[in-house]
Amino acid sequence: MDAKNISKILESLESALYGFAISPLNKENKQGGYFTLLDKKSGHILVTAQIGKIPDDKYKKYHDFSIEKARRVFKTNRFTSYATRDEKKNQYGGAISTNDHIFSFSGLPELADEALMIYVTTKLEYQALEEEGRKNMSTLNFFAAYENRNNIFLSVFICS
Repeated sequence: MDAKNISKILESLESALYGFAISPLNKENKQGGYFTLLDKKSGHILVTAQIGKIPDDKYKKYHDFSIEKARRVFKTNRFTSYATRDEKKNQYGGAISTNDHIFSFSGLPELADEALMIYVTTKLEYQALEEEGRKNMSTLNFFAAYENRNNIFLSVFICS
């Protein structure tokens, strides 16, 4: 993956994270986290980057969790890290696999981490299609969350 594509990913992440951060659904006032991009064939980390603001006491935690999620998806060959989450081992959701890469984020509530990765990869695919002449650009309107007993469900709303 070249620098231009990595730059597009980081820009998309910043934009989507901002949308979540200003949402009234961001009850914990989370403002950022760490992103990891892993090559799916080799397992090498291509990028690890801070996105947004992170409390001083969370840098190492979010950084390490982001890498761990990506590596776990690589090792298990699952679509998401949520499929192999294990709270006893501090292993959570937040990473997803695409054809060539694994995208991982840590810093938001667990399902929001994963929803953010799904949104960004979907948006980038739409942008690639648009570059080929299709007009199907979508933008993030907001994340919606609701609580049902102890389960949190997130939806990503994408509007034309």
